[in-house]
Amino acid sequence: MRNNSKNRTIERNLAQKWRFLIGEFELVKPGKHPQFRFLEDSHRFHGANRQPFYKYCHRFKQDGTDQSLLPRKRGPSGRAGAPSPSSPMAVGKCPGPGSRGIAVNLVGNAGTPPAVSAA
Repeated sequence: MRNNSKNRTIERNLAQKWRFLIGEFELVKPGKHPQFRFLEDSHRFHGANRQPFYKYCHRFKQDGTDQSLLPRKRGPSGRAGAPSPSSPMAVGKCPGPGSRGIAVNLVGNAGTPPAVSAA
């Protein structure tokens, strides 16, 4: 069986498609395209949606690389919502009434703890 893990055909075809559509855009925008007068006509003819076209066009104009024409990874990047282990805050149990069992304890001279909400 052939190993297709290094096959970049799909990425190459996507980059080629977006480069072609951006070139068409550069001709339609000033009105120099021989076939299309409006960008909407070009998108309809080539079967491209407006929203992803502008997204990839903007990325390509900023970066100028073929990598900017490829879809990026979706979802959260890393653990953005979780506090880092080196942060001065540590969450612990609070036995006080009305605190719902959660309190924030500050380590060192980090200041005063935030107020516990009643909601």
